[in-house]
Amino acid sequence: HDEPQSDQRARRFGTGDFNPHIFWWPGTFQMDLMFVVYAVMFVAERLGGLVASSQAFAASYFRDPTSFYLSGRLVTLAFGLATVYLTFRLGKRSHSWAAGAIAAFYLSINPMHVEWSRLVLPVVPMTLWVVLAFLAALKIAEEASIRWYLLSGIAAGLATACLYYGALVALAIPLAHG
Repeated sequence: HDEPQSDQRARRFGTGDFNPHIFWWPGTFQMDLMFVVYAVMFVAERLGGLVASSQAFAASYFRDPTSFYLSGRLVTLAFGLATVYLTFRLGKRSHSWAAGAIAAFYLSINPMHVEWSRLVLPVVPMTLWVVLAFLAALKIAEEASIRWYLLSGIAAGLATACLYYGALVALAIPLAHG
């Protein structure tokens, strides 16, 4: 599966090599995110006395990679749950509370969303950024405030950093303006 790709690159970033050496994923959002997660894990384990050095932390992956994959999967799950919430907000803002609740419900039981939300891959984070960009674009249509342009643009950029086709959400910004 593709899951080890972001894991291996994130661990390599820990050596100081920030070149992902693969470019079939557009950016390094998932890899950078996992690098941060692993850095937090390292600090927590170091402060807790579980590892004595960065080398011991790196070696712990080869003894049992479970905590590495589990931490990444929990982060992806958080993105998936946040996407369900933002889908509710998007449906509510664009139509009604009922539309938001129905959209969120169907996303929460969508087999593809459920499956991807349990893996360390860039699909679910991209989906979150796309939904957030659409939500901000709706706000642009209501009140053309600079903060909504910034939020929509940043979310579109983050979606693109996850997967190339996330860039398509940027089209919502000029459409919302017009």
